[in-house]
Amino acid sequence: MITYGDMDKHRDLIKTDLQEAEAAKDLFIRCGLLQNVTSIKPVKVASKSSQVRGGASISIPQALNVDYATNLRFTQLGLDFIRACQPPQR
Repeated sequence: MITYGDMDKHRDLIKTDLQEAEAAKDLFIRCGLLQNVTSIKPVKVASKSSQVRGGASISIPQALNVDYATNLRFTQLGLDFIRACQPPQR
């Protein structure tokens, strides 16, 4: 965890570390070791009804609120790579 005190004392070092971590993450994604996974929660639609030709009523949403989360996960290649880098079992 980075505290405000740490940030004040080591701002340049922390900024460099974060930039290097981001570059490494991007490289792992490009190489197929990691992938972004987005999860979307179900959308609840509340709307006003509108009349269309023929008198049928349909619901047209005014706006949709979509909650989602994006996470990183290892691909099968990434898991195999990690496994291959482990020291041999005795």
